[in-house]
Amino acid sequence: MELAFIPPNKNLNLSLTGDICLTLANFAKDSEEYVAFYKNVTKYKILDNGAAEGQQVRKPTLLRLAKAMEVQEVVVPDTIYCGWKTTIQFKRFVNRLPEDFFEHYKIMIVPQGQTKNQYLRCLHNMMNYKPEIQKNIVIGLSKYTAPHCFEDRYNCAFKVSTEYPLNPIHLLGATHNIAEIKQYANIKNVRSNDSCVAILLAYNNHVISRLELIERPKTVNDYYDTTLNEEQVETAQHNMQIFLASKV
Repeated sequence: MELAFIPPNKNLNLSLTGDICLTLANFAKDSEEYVAFYKNVTKYKILDNGAAEGQQVRKPTLLRLAKAMEVQEVVVPDTIYCGWKTTIQFKRFVNRLPEDFFEHYKIMIVPQGQTKNQYLRCLHNMMNYKPEIQKNIVIGLSKYTAPHCFEDRYNCAFKVSTEYPLNPIHLLGATHNIAEIKQYANIKNVRSNDSCVAILLAYNNHVISRLELIERPKTVNDYYDTTLNEEQVETAQHNMQIFLASKV
């Protein structure tokens, strides 16, 4: 599993510790510095749409930012817990893409719903809408919706993997179980995970020695606006190495 670490916006260099980078469109759209930093990063880059932060960025801006930052993957707009709206957003997104879009990018869909059945209906509707693009789809599992509908995100990943074994799965964010990334050894297409938790723990001056079920700090807006001090940066680097050493 590849890991992406999401740092405060004034410590973007910490994201380079990860295997891949997840960029946040809700910050990129207002910051030329943010865009310029990630344009020069050669790691695999994903552009998130900002839905989980309640600051969703619309398609024209997403496509502009994807090109400007030279990312390889774009998260399609979605609506938290609402499968039918997410399906409509997906159809609108793919219906008017440039003809050469999939020569440059993959897309990540994020199924939504209030129940397991709604979630799976949303997933199937998106995956089957245009069979010719299915090979270009990554399936993103929300840290909110997947546990809500399946009791545990692992259960969701197992079900999704059973039905779509050829499509990579990405874990969006960290659930309350920060040791979750250790659980996926038998689900081969779980490709990657992004999270701010390793750095957020350092922001709260919390040094970890191993991944375990601990109280996950809440991600507050101040986190993205802060500048970590030297000690916090060292702690963040330490915590990220614990995560990297623990991945399956």
